[in-house]
Amino acid sequence: MGSEGSQGCLAADAYEEMLSRSIVMIALKYVGAANTIMLECIARNVPVVAPRISSCIDYLGANYQLFYDQNTTDMTKILTIDKVQQAVDYLSQMDKNIFSIDRFCQTILSSSVLLSIAPVIDGLQHLTTKFDVTVCICSYKRTGNLSEILQNIICKQIFSGMVQVIVWNNNSAREKVVRQICEPYLKQNSSSRYLEVISSTDNHYCIIRACMLHLMRSDLLLICDDDLIPRQSFVQFFVNAHHQHKQDALAVRRHWFLPHQLNHADARMEWANYHHVRFVDDDQPEQLVHFLHADTCLIPRDALQDFVSITLPDNGFVLVDDYWMSFVLSHYFKRNLRKLQCCNDEHFKRTADSDEPGLALYTRPEVEDARIRMYIHHMLNGWPAWPHEQITTSTTESAPALKSAKMKWWNGGAFLGYNVASEVTREDISDLLKLGAKVVRIGAVGCQEDYDFEFSGFLENPTAQLEELHDTILMLAEFDIGVILALHRHVVSVELWQLIATEFCRHANVIGYDLVNEPYIASDIDCHYKDVINIPETALIEYFETVTLYWQQIRSVDKVTPIIIEPSFWAKPYSLPLLSDFVDRMRIRDPDIIVSVHFYEPQRLVSRKLNKGRFQFPGTVPLYDRKYSEQEEWNEERIYHEVEKIHQWQTEHSVTVFIGEFGVARETPGAAEYLKAVAGASLSHNISCIVYSFRETTWDAMNYELGPHLGATIVNTRLTWNDNPLMKSLLDISHINDIDNN
Repeated sequence: MGSEGSQGCLAADAYEEMLSRSIVMIALKYVGAANTIMLECIARNVPVVAPRISSCIDYLGANYQLFYDQNTTDMTKILTIDKVQQAVDYLSQMDKNIFSIDRFCQTILSSSVLLSIAPVIDGLQHLTTKFDVTVCICSYKRTGNLSEILQNIICKQIFSGMVQVIVWNNNSAREKVVRQICEPYLKQNSSSRYLEVISSTDNHYCIIRACMLHLMRSDLLLICDDDLIPRQSFVQFFVNAHHQHKQDALAVRRHWFLPHQLNHADARMEWANYHHVRFVDDDQPEQLVHFLHADTCLIPRDALQDFVSITLPDNGFVLVDDYWMSFVLSHYFKRNLRKLQCCNDEHFKRTADSDEPGLALYTRPEVEDARIRMYIHHMLNGWPAWPHEQITTSTTESAPALKSAKMKWWNGGAFLGYNVASEVTREDISDLLKLGAKVVRIGAVGCQEDYDFEFSGFLENPTAQLEELHDTILMLAEFDIGVILALHRHVVSVELWQLIATEFCRHANVIGYDLVNEPYIASDIDCHYKDVINIPETALIEYFETVTLYWQQIRSVDKVTPIIIEPSFWAKPYSLPLLSDFVDRMRIRDPDIIVSVHFYEPQRLVSRKLNKGRFQFPGTVPLYDRKYSEQEEWNEERIYHEVEKIHQWQTEHSVTVFIGEFGVARETPGAAEYLKAVAGASLSHNISCIVYSFRETTWDAMNYELGPHLGATIVNTRLTWNDNPLMKSLLDISHINDIDNN
C-alpha cells in the first residue's frame, strides 16, 4: 500500500500533499492524551490507524473502524480497502466543531476550574478586602463615648496596617444616635480604615464577640468596649504583643484562682469573699492567668474559632461570655491566657462610669448569678487543675455537701441508665440524653475480650488510663450524668480501688463504686438457679472477706461515695438471700452501701448462645436444658413478679437495690417487648435500672442499634432509630417516668 521510509522536515504545501495521499498509523508509547497528528487527520478526513486506548477513543469515538489492539502483530484484517473507505466516510461525517477554538474557549469558560474562581463584583469589595486587624466596639448606653473612641481608632492610631472597625449597637432605642455619630466616619471609609455599623433589635450583650468570626476580615480581633478610650498606641500595643505570643489570647485585666475545691454547701462564698479568687488590675506585670476580662483584649481568629466550637451548656453564660471563653480556650484547647501590663493609662483609659453599679454589666444581679453557675460548671469539670497537694480546702468541711450531691441520684425517683464504654464521645452522650439516660455505668462494656478489655490500661499504664477516665467523667459532668464505676475480675484489686477512690472522691457525679462486676464462687459453677438458695454461707466467706477489704481501702480515702455490692452467682437476683446477713452487718458500719443485681431472666431466653433461635417473648421457656423439662411461662406479668421479689428484699433490709444490667440478645423474637417489660416493672417499683448496653463494640448481640436481624455486625452501619423496633422501644422506656410522674 505504498513505500515506507523516513523524510526530513517538509514545507507546508508538501506536508499537506503528502498527508492527503497517506494512511497514517500511530503507535503511542504513552497514553497519548494530547495528539497533534490525530487532530490533523480528523480535520482532513485522512484515515488514521490508532491503538484502541481511552485517549484515542475520546478523539475518534468507540465505533471508528481502524482501531487496533496494542498487542496485535497482524494488521491485515484492519488495513483493508473496505475499512479504509469506511474510516474516510466516518471522518467526513464527524462533527469537527468539537475541535474548534470557539468550542475550546466555551469549555474552559464553563469548567469547574474557572467557575470556582471568585469574580470581582462591584459592590462586594468590602466583603473581600483583607485587613490586618478588626476592632469590635460593643455599644449600649455609653454612646457619649463613641465619637471619641472612633476618632482615636480611625484617625489617630500610629499603627500603619489596615484596620476594620465594627460598631455593634445593642440598644435599638439609640439606633439613630449611633448612626449619627458614625456617619462622618462612614463617609471617610478607605482601604486602610473601614467602619461598619450593625444595630440589633434585641440586646445580645457581649456574646456578639463570638459573632465576629464570620464578620471580621482579618486574623486578629481586638475588643474595645464603650467604656474605654483608646490612645494612639492602642492597636500597635496589642499587635506587638501578639507577634511575641501568637497563640495566646491577650488582655490587661484578669482573675486567677488559688488552689481549692468547690464548696458544695456554699458555692457563692468564693466570689463573695474572694477566699481563693484574686483580681489583677491593668498595671500589674505580664503573667499567665485563668480568667481574662474581654473589655479590651485581642483574640486570634483560630482561638475565636476554638471558642465558638463548644456549645454553651447554659444560655445564661452569654452574660459572662469572657469567663466562658477563658474556660473553653484554657480547658479544652490548652491555650495560654496572657495578661499584659498597661501602666498609667499608657495605651487606653477607662471612663469615669466604667464601674458604675447597674451600668457596668458585671454589677448586675443576673450576671452575678450567671457567674456563680459558670464557676460551679468549671469547678465540676476540673478546671483550673492544680496538683492534689496544693488544694487547701478541708475535705471534712464540704463532705456533707459533697455526699448530698452524690446521693441526689439515689434519693430521688428511680433513674434509667446505660452501660457504656469509657471511650464514650460527646456524640454518644447527646444520643444517651435522647434515650433518657440519667446515669451511666462504666467498667462492664467490652469485657468479652480476653486482652483488650475495659480498663485493661490500668494493668499497663495506670496514669494514662486514669487521665482518660478523668476526662470522660468530666465530660459526663457537663451533662449532669451520674457515673457508676465497676471493675471486672480481670483488673480488680485493692490497690486499684484505692487509686480510683483517691482520684474521684471529690467528683460529685461519681455516684458509686461497684466493687466486683458479676462475682461468682466455686459453688456457683454448674449450679441451677433453683438450687442457689441452698449454697451454705460458709462458701461465701472468701468473697465477703474480699469485698470487705475493698470497702476498707476505699473508705480510707473516700468517706462519701456510695459503695455497691453485687450478690454472687453472677449478680443474679436469686442469690440475694445469700447476701442478706452480710449486707445487714455492713450497713451497721456504713449506711451508704447499695446493692446491684443483674436481670437476665430467664437466661435461656435472653442469651443468644442458649436460645439458639428457639424461644421468644412472651412465651414458654424450659426450666432445665433437657428434652422433657417442665416449661415456664415468661411474659410481662412474670417479669413484674420477679422484680417484685427484688423490691421485697430491698424493703426487708432497708437497702437501696438497683438493676445494674438488663438486656436481651437483639435478634430474640419479642426483644423490644422484653426490654420494655423489665424497665417498666423496675421503674414502677421505684427501682433504678441500667440497660446493657449502649454502642457495645465487642458483643454485637447487645448492640441494639444494629436492629433485630441476626446478620448485622458491629462493622455494619447502624439502623436509623425510627426504623429500628429495639431503639423505638428504648425511646418509649425513656418516657415511662414522665408518664408516672404525670
